[in-house]
Parts: sequence; C-alpha cells; structure tokens
Amino acid sequence: MAFYGPREIASVMKVLLRGELARYHTTKKSEVSKFEDELAAFMGTSYALGLNSGTSAIICALIGAGVGPGDEVLVPAYTWVSDAAAPLAIGAVPVLVEVDDTLMMDPKDIRRKITPYTKAIIPVHMLNLVCDMDAIMAIANEHKLVVIEDACQAVGVKYKGRRVGSIGHAGVFSFQQHKNIEAGEGGGLVTNDERIFTRAGMYHDVGSYTRKDRRQTDEPVFSGMNFRMPELIAALLRPQLKTLDRQLENRKAQRRAIIKRLSALTPSRHNDP
Repeated sequence: MAFYGPREIASVMKVLLRGELARYHTTKKSEVSKFEDELAAFMGTSYALGLNSGTSAIICALIGAGVGPGDEVLVPAYTWVSDAAAPLAIGAVPVLVEVDDTLMMDPKDIRRKITPYTKAIIPVHMLNLVCDMDAIMAIANEHKLVVIEDACQAVGVKYKGRRVGSIGHAGVFSFQQHKNIEAGEGGGLVTNDERIFTRAGMYHDVGSYTRKDRRQTDEPVFSGMNFRMPELIAALLRPQLKTLDRQLENRKAQRRAIIKRLSALTPSRHNDP
C-alpha cells in the first residue's frame, strides 16, 4: 500500500481544483505532457509517452515497431502474463524463452528460439533484477530484431550505468500499485526511435489525428485504441519520479544488509550486481 506525502497530495489537489482531468482538454500544458518530458529526461531518451497501463505500453511499443499478425515475439517463460498477452492482442505469436540462473531471459535459448518469423524480443527485468542486455542487443542486431524492454518491475533501475528501458529500441513501464513509483494504474513508453514513438502515439489515442498539437509526420494515419493517461495519474507520479533514485539507493542498502546477514547463503547470479 502506498503512503502519499504532502507533495503528491498537493499535486493531485491542483488538478482537482482546476477541474481538467483529461490530458487533451487542458487550458495550460497538461500534467501528462509534463510527466512525459520528465520521464524522457530521467531515462535519457528522446521521447516518452504516458499510458493507462504497462500492458497498453507493451501493445503500443509492438505496434510502433511494426509487429503484427503472424510475427513471432520472444518472451521469457518467467514473467507476468502481459508479455504474452500483448503480442496476442495484435495477432502476433508469443514464443517462450527459458530463463537462466539469474531468473532472466537466457541469451543461449534466445538463439535457439529464433525462426524466420521472429520479429521482436521482449526481455523482462523482473523484481528489480536486470537482463543481460549486452548479449540480448548483440543477438538482436545480428538478426535485425526489435528489442522492447519490459522494465515494468524495474522502473529507474540501471544496467551498467544506463536506465533499463533506454537500452532497447523501446522500453515500457508500469505504475500500477506494486511498482517503484505508482498511481494505482498507469504506464509509460520511452524510445529514441521517432517512428516507433509516432506510431505508438497514434495507437494509444483513437482521436490522435484531431489533436491541435499532434506531431507532423509522413507516417500514414491508422485506427488506434484508447490507452491515454489521465491527468490525476500524472499528477501522482511527477513528485515520485523526483525522489525515485533516493528510494532505489535505500533498496540497494537494504539488499546489501540482508545478503551480509545471510552470508552462509549464496545469492543468485546478477547481470549487474
């Protein structure tokens, strides 16, 4: 259960008093737009998109990357069901990849599971642990595959100095109740790829083509869904994002203390301890 402080409460009250709860119907710059700017800066990416859930973020990332019916998407066997459900939602085929002793996706089994139909890989950073992104990106580059990092359970965590979610072609996050920063529900997508961002933006908002501030692009307009993030979610998340690094440092210290006390046991191998 989350315990919100004065900053989160004040941020939400500001939106409630203004009475503008939808991101595309605000007299000033929306809280969602501000959160997207702050999330992109925090992750070190060119673009960020606020969404209503992590599952929606995965779907939009797949659509953004051009994954569609008949394409195979490699997902880890140890994960939350959304990573298999998202490809199914767009007609693609999830293919299970085994995990290794880090509990993360096994790069050796990724190679075994690649077929001529493989289009994308979804490595999942479960429980604030990290995948072997060097190996995964090398395989993806070799086979010209899209990498969509699922960092829903590792928001803000780093792999060799880089934020997870910023290493692949796109990264997705969840802000559901049990995540590192949370608003009950909510999701995010980050990328450095303009086409992925543009297509994901079209798909997340069925009325994207009507927005006065919509991106000017040559990308053909196509029908989307309604995965938009409401203003109240962004208002709750913005103050938490500012203190996320401090929270993660506290968690690292707790982990080190626990491992020290349990010195007779050997912790599982970690891709970036």
